[in-house]
Amino acid sequence: MENDKLNINQVTKNTDPDSPLNFDSLRAKAIELVQGFSGHVWSDFNLHDPGVTILEHLSYAITDMAYRTHFDIKDLLTDINGNINTAKNLFYSRRDIFASNPVTVNDLRKLVLDSIPDVYNVWFEKIYSNQSSGYIKGLYKVTIQLFDEDPETLDPEITEAELNARRVTLEEDTIARVRNVVLDHRNLGEDYVDFSILKPCVIEVEADIVIDRHVHPEEILAEVYAAIQHTLNPPIHFYSEMELFAKGFTLEEMYSGPALKHGFLLDAELDAGIKSMDQADLKKSTRSRIVDPSDILKSVALIPGVLYVRDFNVKANGEYRQIPFRLRSDEYASFSFVKEERDIKLSTENNEIQVRESLFYSILNKKSDFSKRKFIKGLQQAESNPVLKGVYQDVGHYFSIQHLFPPVYGLNIDKIDAEASPGALPDERLVLAKAKAKQLKAYLMFFEQLMANYVSQLASIDQLLTADIPPDSRTYFTQPLYEVPGVGNILKDFYSEEDEQTEIYWEKFKANPNNGYMSFLKTQIETDEIFKMRKNRVLDHLMSRFNLNLKKYPVIFFSQLFHPEQADERISAELTWKSDFLKDVVGLSRNRNRAYNYRSAGATEASGFEVLMSRLLYIQDTTKRRLGNILDEYQSRFSLQERDFYVAKSHKPMTTVPVEWAKGTKMELLISEDELNQLLNEPVAEKREKEEAKGLLFHKQSISFLKDGLDIKNYRIGPEINNSGFILIYKSPADDKWIRAGIFDNWQSASDALSFLLNTLRQFNIQSEGFHVVEHILLRPSLKSKYFGFNFYDEKGHVLFYHNHWTDFQEREEALESILAIADQKDNIDDATVADILNGKCRINHWQNDKLVKSYGARTLYQSDPVLAKKLFDKMIRNIRSFRKKRMTLYPGIENMVNRLHDADIREDFFHFRMTVVLPAWPTRFQDKGFRVFTESLFREYTPAHIKLQFKWLNLGKMKKFEDLFFDWRESMQRDHQTADDIVKSDKLISFINEGIYSMM
Repeated sequence: MENDKLNINQVTKNTDPDSPLNFDSLRAKAIELVQGFSGHVWSDFNLHDPGVTILEHLSYAITDMAYRTHFDIKDLLTDINGNINTAKNLFYSRRDIFASNPVTVNDLRKLVLDSIPDVYNVWFEKIYSNQSSGYIKGLYKVTIQLFDEDPETLDPEITEAELNARRVTLEEDTIARVRNVVLDHRNLGEDYVDFSILKPCVIEVEADIVIDRHVHPEEILAEVYAAIQHTLNPPIHFYSEMELFAKGFTLEEMYSGPALKHGFLLDAELDAGIKSMDQADLKKSTRSRIVDPSDILKSVALIPGVLYVRDFNVKANGEYRQIPFRLRSDEYASFSFVKEERDIKLSTENNEIQVRESLFYSILNKKSDFSKRKFIKGLQQAESNPVLKGVYQDVGHYFSIQHLFPPVYGLNIDKIDAEASPGALPDERLVLAKAKAKQLKAYLMFFEQLMANYVSQLASIDQLLTADIPPDSRTYFTQPLYEVPGVGNILKDFYSEEDEQTEIYWEKFKANPNNGYMSFLKTQIETDEIFKMRKNRVLDHLMSRFNLNLKKYPVIFFSQLFHPEQADERISAELTWKSDFLKDVVGLSRNRNRAYNYRSAGATEASGFEVLMSRLLYIQDTTKRRLGNILDEYQSRFSLQERDFYVAKSHKPMTTVPVEWAKGTKMELLISEDELNQLLNEPVAEKREKEEAKGLLFHKQSISFLKDGLDIKNYRIGPEINNSGFILIYKSPADDKWIRAGIFDNWQSASDALSFLLNTLRQFNIQSEGFHVVEHILLRPSLKSKYFGFNFYDEKGHVLFYHNHWTDFQEREEALESILAIADQKDNIDDATVADILNGKCRINHWQNDKLVKSYGARTLYQSDPVLAKKLFDKMIRNIRSFRKKRMTLYPGIENMVNRLHDADIREDFFHFRMTVVLPAWPTRFQDKGFRVFTESLFREYTPAHIKLQFKWLNLGKMKKFEDLFFDWRESMQRDHQTADDIVKSDKLISFINEGIYSMM
């Protein structure tokens, strides 16, 4: 037993032969390698051999480095103060990295409940169409339940009118706040309408409850009232992280969804009490509209201490209810009781129990307070700035192995050799011993530098695994071997720096960070190319933590086109791009599917999705702006025309002149006939005075000029035809003739003009890059406007019947319901009744041989041709029944339609999870077909899978027209109510984006 206790405090020797901590194993492997390489010339491997001594010291040093490497990563990242720089090393809090913009309906509900204390509960209900294949996908109506007013908190002096006014104000304010919260966190392709506050349906309970005579009646009665309230309106609580851990939740489950400020809300509590008479109700909403008296009775009967319920009645708005009943769509169940007139009595088997009212209400108030949703204070602050701690380990300090050698080797002498005094005779043996010691020291320096660099790399792990890229950034870290005994005696740069080698000069040498030794370490250990390669790998590793795999094609293409001179720079555009992306990864990832708040968005505000796509495509300006107006900003620099992209187009007759500036090099120059005659007829001695720079004059160029004009190889500068100055000429790769682009007094002016032109074209291209996203659901008409209709197709795909007139959404649904209900009649229904039901709701088409003969009103058809009416009515009923049985087939089927003011009607699914991405066709990158394919593929990759995309590449003229419509419509969306003018703006934008794919030509 005593031995066992002693062993607890003993260090166990590492016997793993492959472990770098095993000295004996390292020594044996080292000798084995020496024998393999030099066994034919070296046979003495005894302990006294100097080579074995060196091997032993190196093996020992390796075990020391292995020991340091085995430190916990948090200790390696810890600074001398014991802290870890979380921002530098991308250690985000779990609240930051797990949370996202709301994805599910329950996520939105949690966000509202967390943001607005006045809301008891909130529901998002789909806008369903029972008759067609689904609903307006992505559109929700929002229903809000407020907390019941406590009568005791009301001012007894307040009038009914004042109370109602206060309620109206509270409701309007709550609706505005809820709308702002949900629109601020709106997802792509989604929208919210019909914000409404539920009205209370007063529920009263009359009961005689028999309880055990050994329990406290006041406690039981308070439990009864609380149970009834919780049954009608299940409470929703905020939980702390520790409470959810106790319930078995994982961190991923806790932080799934939006980042809440006041605690965690559970889906189970949000969906508690869901009950419906109809399965269709459950598809539409998670809000329960069923009140079942038996549920209330059961909740009371299950209270400990309750024996049974002798008498039980439920009243809703003063009317007794015995069976489950449905609340109106604008109601919620509100449990109400008057303290002075309690309808719930407690009894024993024989006698009624008198309850002490003050004690009962005291207990009930405590239970009510306990069940209320309480915010957990300090949750957000504690999580926003997590403090990571570790144990600081000075792993970068290097202790030279030369301190370990016996004195006879002469390696551990710190003295720096000084110059011998004049006339002194050196001892040859001493000189020879010093020379041998220096040779051995120089030999060991190779190993020492590697080991010192290794521990320096280990100590700089926090500088390696970071997104920061300062100007002096490195991935290989080194340190000088100044602590090696007498190292100044063998450093070439120290000896060559000063004539006299003394301790004073040695200290001066060490203090210089740019001495020859340090410069060698910096430049030779890591070249610029190695740095870029390794730093890219580090950033890719850091991105893999967040499941990111950025495609570098956009930034590489951008750099090649606009900044080819930066290709050899140490910190490339690709590195900066990845670094910036990693620093913003929380916001970019969290808001990747987030749309913009069209009610409060500023003119330049982009959605989270648009910001992400701009960063991925390496578009420099992520704000919303008019791309078509970029040209206007450059008119003062040179005259770029919209359609043909030429600069100061000339209409004068042109001719070709041969030019030879260099021997054997001939070029054909395109010039106007007037200019040529003037140049040839003007004597050189009588040259007219020219301005320093007469400006740039290009003849007509295609859109490719924006790309080809960036290449300096397409320009030449040389003497004028009559040698009276210099000219700048340009030739597109597609042309065979050069054009004169500018006339200048001297070569420098021409060169400056060329630099100005290249820079201006570069900036014009960069600023022209961008895109616009149009969410189709935002273009829909109001559900209350009369723009909705339908078509019913028969089994051949012909329109069998269609709407008689345009109606609002609800009227359309009711009309369809009454029409389709005809097919549900089990007995044969007479044609006159069918005609009456259909009259005013639809028109019926008569088809013969796949040709439309005529359309009829139902009653008119029956009165004019009963035989044909019966035929068409029977066909309608047959197709409707087939449609009801086979909802998944295309025909027969219903197609919901939406009216257009100035164009053909469109299908309602145009608004269902669809987006149009509008891009400029003229910037250089966007002209490239490969880049276009890549761009469209990237959008599809990062757009939610349920959203269908279409793309439009617009030339400058069409982009201006689109942006006039787009920004006017965007501005109109900020208004609360849709006016007739707003509908026109939406309609025009629909017409524009529904015309097909534009090209740049």
